[in-house]
Amino acid sequence: MRGRIFLALTFIIIAILCFAVYQKEDIIKNGDEFYISLEPVDPRSILQGDYMILHYNYNSGKSMSWDTDDSDDMDYKYAILYLSSNGVVSGYTLTNDEVAADNQVLLKVQQQKPLKFVANTFFFQKGKAELFDDAKFARFKYKKGESILISLHDKSFREIKSEKF
Repeated sequence: MRGRIFLALTFIIIAILCFAVYQKEDIIKNGDEFYISLEPVDPRSILQGDYMILHYNYNSGKSMSWDTDDSDDMDYKYAILYLSSNGVVSGYTLTNDEVAADNQVLLKVQQQKPLKFVANTFFFQKGKAELFDDAKFARFKYKKGESILISLHDKSFREIKSEKF
């Protein structure tokens, strides 16, 4: 009896994980994209390896630092990102409405304090940090309020790539 319960629970967990992977792959394949101007900071973690903390500049006078709290004790469900003609985010507002115009991106707020609605770290291969020093934009794909950080780009919107190992 215990073996059957264990097997059933294992199957359920695997099914949930497969569905989550499917959702992320669907965003990457079929999602729309946008860019956020960034101000990179390059830390190193003994346990996590080399990565870059991403501080976003939304060109609206607000520079999103993940160490600050912009939410003013309000519980917002969504962030509306305003896009310029080249797809770069030019500002944002927080809201509880699920409505966005054609030149806007509606994303779910992932965390209230500190405020977070897009990924704030980018991991890369050990010893490749200097390749990402020229990063000026982060490219995201989004669909149905969810976003995925796809790549980092230079000032000419060229993707910064490291060699495969």
